[in-house]
Parts: sequence; C-alpha cells; structure tokens
Amino acid sequence: NMTVQYNLRESASYAVNAAVDFRIDKFNTFYFRPLHSHTGVDSSRYLSRPYIDTRHQDAINGRKTFEFLRWGQGRGTAGPNGSRGEIRYSAEESDSHTNLYSLAAGGRHEMGSSTLNYDVFYRHVHYVRTLDSDFIVRSNHQARGYFQWEYDSRNALKPLAWVVNGVDPRDLSGAYRGNLSIEPEERWENAWNAKIDYEKKFAGERTATAIKVGAKYQQTKQRFEQDQYEYQTTAAFPYAQVMKSSNRSINGREMYMEVEPAKVRALLKSNPELFPYLPYESLKGATEEDYDAKETTTAAYVMGTVQMGRTTMVTGIRGEHNTWDSMRKEIDARTLGVVVRRPGRDYTQFLPGIHFRHELQKNLILRESYNRSYARPTISRLTLGRSEDINGNIAEGNPLLDPTTSHNADIQLEKYTQKGGLYSAGFFYKKMKGFYYNTDQRFTEVDPVTLNPIIDPSGTRRYRKWENAQGATNYGLELIVQQKMFFLPPVLQGLTANVSATFSESDAKYPSRTDEKLPTIGFSDYMFNAALDYAIGKFRANIRYSYRSDYLTGVGDTRYTNDQFAAREQVDMEATYRITRRFRINANVINLTKRPQVSYQSFPAYVEDNSNSGRRFTFGMDYTF
Repeated sequence: NMTVQYNLRESASYAVNAAVDFRIDKFNTFYFRPLHSHTGVDSSRYLSRPYIDTRHQDAINGRKTFEFLRWGQGRGTAGPNGSRGEIRYSAEESDSHTNLYSLAAGGRHEMGSSTLNYDVFYRHVHYVRTLDSDFIVRSNHQARGYFQWEYDSRNALKPLAWVVNGVDPRDLSGAYRGNLSIEPEERWENAWNAKIDYEKKFAGERTATAIKVGAKYQQTKQRFEQDQYEYQTTAAFPYAQVMKSSNRSINGREMYMEVEPAKVRALLKSNPELFPYLPYESLKGATEEDYDAKETTTAAYVMGTVQMGRTTMVTGIRGEHNTWDSMRKEIDARTLGVVVRRPGRDYTQFLPGIHFRHELQKNLILRESYNRSYARPTISRLTLGRSEDINGNIAEGNPLLDPTTSHNADIQLEKYTQKGGLYSAGFFYKKMKGFYYNTDQRFTEVDPVTLNPIIDPSGTRRYRKWENAQGATNYGLELIVQQKMFFLPPVLQGLTANVSATFSESDAKYPSRTDEKLPTIGFSDYMFNAALDYAIGKFRANIRYSYRSDYLTGVGDTRYTNDQFAAREQVDMEATYRITRRFRINANVINLTKRPQVSYQSFPAYVEDNSNSGRRFTFGMDYTF
C-alpha cells in the first residue's frame, strides 16, 4: 500500500459579534455578548494506490506473493498465482457549512469585601454536509497477468513504486470494479450553562483569608443523522467517461489517472442501472453513527485561600454529578435488521485539591500542588452503534465507558531576576485510571444470553470495541528559561529568549497487552520549545521552534501493529508593525521549514502516512476606532 494523494480545500467564513458592558452604580456591572459565525468548506481529495494482494500467502497451497523481498525493496510475482497486483484510483468531494449562534450574559455585584458573579450561556450549532461522495476504481488487467509492481522504500519518506511487466496503469480496459459512496449528514447541538460564584474576603493583622463557593448547571443535547448510499458498478461500466489521464507527480510518484467525481454523479443520475445498490453497506453507514444524546452536569464547590506571611494556601473540593442517555442503533448484515436502544448512566465525582505558594526569598517562589481530576469520554465513543457484517465480525462503541480519573501532583521552583529573567524547574506526577483505547480482538462464538463475543485469540471473527484501559503513570521534569538580552548592544536589547524542555516517562497498562510496558496514547518522552522575541519602537516580531518526540496513537494485537506518530519539529514566525496609534499591519508564516507529519506502524521504516502541508502565510490589518 503506497498511496499518494493530494487535497484541495476552499473555505469561507464570517462572524458577527458584539460586547455590551455597563455599570448601573458603583456596585453592579452587567454584560451582554451575542455571536453568530458561519463557515463553509468545499474540499476534494484524489488518491492513487498501487496494490499487492497478500491474502492466502501463508496457506500451504497459497500464492507466492513476492518474487524477491529484502529490506526496503521488493517485487511482486507475475501471473494468476502471484501477487495479483492492481491499482486503485479514488476521488472524494465534500461540501459543508456550519452555523453557530451563541449568547452570553451575566453580571457582578460588589458588596464591600464580598463579590457575587453570575453568568448564563446558550449555544446552538447546526452543521450540514450537503455533499460527500467517494468513487473508487480498481484495475488489475487480469487477462494480461495483473500488474507486477516493484518498490523501493529505503528512503521511507519518498518510497518509489513502478510496473515491471509493461502493463499500463492508464489503460482502463483492466478496470473491473467501482464503488460509489454518497454520505450526506447533519448535526445539531444545543447547550445551556448557568453558574453563580460568591466570594468573601477577610483581612487580619497577620493573615488574609478568602472563602469562595459556587454552583454550575450545564445541559447539552446533540443529535446526528447520516444517510449513506452505497453502489457497486456493473461489468459494462464506462470507466473512461469518468476518468482522465494525469501527469501529476507527488514525491517522485505518478498519479497516472484521476477520477472526475462530478461526472460520476452525473452518470448515476442519467444511467442508474450502471450502479447496483448495496443494501447492507448503505444501511450500516446510515445507522451505526446516528445518535440523539442528552448530557447534564450539576456541580458545586467550596474553596478557601489563606495567606500567612510568605505562604499562601488554596484548598477546596468540587463535586460533579453527570448523567447522560442516548439513542444508538445495532445492525446485522445477515438480516438487515436494526435494533434501537437507549442506554444511559450517571456517576458522581469528588475532586479535592490543595496548592501552596512559598516566597522563599524575594523573587524566589516554591509551588506545590495536588488535585484529583476527571474527563468524560467523547460522545462518539459512547453512542457509536453495533454492526455485524456478513462474516460475523463485530464493531461497536461502548455506552458504559467510565470517566478517566487522575491524581496529579506538581512541585515547581521559580526564580525571577530584576533584569527580565525567569528560571524555573518543575516535577510532575500523574496517576491515571480508565483512559480509552480501541480493542481489536478475536472470537468465534457469542454468549447466547448477552450476545457478547467470547474472546478467543485463535478465533475466526474480529471484535472491535472502545474500552477503558487499566491505567497509566506519567511523570517528568519541566525546565523553563526566559531572559531579556539587556547585555547586548542597544539595537539588540529588544530581544528576549524563551526556552522550555520536558523530559517524561509513561507506563500504561492495556488489558490486551498486560505483559508489556507501553506509553499512554498521545504521550511524548521529550518536548522542546524555543522562541526569540524582538521589540523595538513600533515593530514586534518572534520566531518559534517546537519539537516533540514520537508518540503512540493506537494499540494493536502485538508490538508489530502499534500505530505511532513520528517525531515532529516546526518553525513559525510572526511580525507586526504599528503604522499609527490606531492602524497596525501583521503577518505570520506557519511551518516555515515545511516539515512533514509522518505516521508509521511500530518501526520508523514502515511509514504509513507522509503528509506534506507546506507553509501557510497569513497577512492582516487592524484598525481601532
């Protein structure tokens, strides 16, 4: 699989907002902030994929897939008992728009040493994808012995693949199947939020104290509906009418052909008999992701602050009660039956915390902190339906996922200098329980009562489901240095250097890989950031460098099938110049050095995706009335 692709994206957006703040007397202030934004996105993606069929290569009488195979190089075998090479072309098009309406209002009432704050918020979001089509064409020239591909991936970021038996990838007489998928969808969200906070301050001769209490209520309703129409072409399909030759080359690899999606949809409309309908595939896509969910959170807290000499302590506890329920669907390919269920659950979390700040010397600060936190699973993982394909393989979400909880401890020492310097060292420790990952297991039979698969590593069927991992321990050291360059010549004294580095360890436990040490998904061992800021007169500029080491994105059955993102570095620049007191121009560039984003499977040599997004330039003007 050595797919090359290029993406096109056109977006247009506007926003209108207002902020009204007013004070009716010296004790009361109010605010009112409406907002509307609209975003429209038209996008398309074109892919070309050389393909070697490795199925049955391990069977006693199976095909011999490779003529030769060595590190970074290989060639498929010719003939019907060989690799059965082919090429696949596809084009995707999508048009969508989003409307957001929100309203925030609130006020503040001051009563001497007491302060009362109250806020309400409402948000309505409506997303519509009016067009989403994907057409895939498979060509293998079976009559001429299939494509015989050879590849060289010793340069992992620019692998090469070419045909060695003279079959022309642009010859569409070998096209044998096409699949068309059309998926319009619509999403709604309504959210209400109300909160109130009350704070009372006490001042003594040696101590200063504050007590703060508050409550919050939040309700979110979300609904998602997707239609899906799946078609497979007939043997007489006129592929040449909907495709064109391409001379585009990406990283030295040819596209050969491109699908023209508008012509595919026009042909579907004029000659529907060329596109037989696939009922299960259509029904599966139209049901398994649909949901109608409601979530509420009720919270209250009490917090106290005590300042005694050079020491400040902040402590408190927060309680949250969360409830949710959702409609989710189950589909079976063998019966085309759909079952609608409405699972739900609720739980309560108590979140204590205590934080200290010690001024050891003037401008030398020691901080210590402990708190317990939690995070709820995303709604897509809770509401994803259950689908069982024609072979009995099952995939589903998990409405009974527990929240992720974490005990967090930090200690940090900060030194501030009189000449614009900050030097800091901190240690952090996080013990997590119940973060999420997607299992991928085997089974043959299901329990006749619960209908849950009976896990069997040698099973013939596949079972994928979102689950809670057992837990993880993450800890590390963070170093920060910030210094104004006051010692340089006058023209350079506007420079400020900022450097930070994080060194960390992660040990996570996954139920399917209990005997191995694996990191938490998304966790990097090393992170480094550096920035150089410059300010002189009306001119401001900075250049930023960031680096993070590779990190896990998916856990497979074995260490050979883990998904990783490779290490990534990026350089960004920004500059502004104030022409007048009211008028300013600005510019920035993202990813100045054009570093790619690379993902791989277990080993860096096995690149899965090499994404080159290039540089992005933005220019703007600000005028203050």
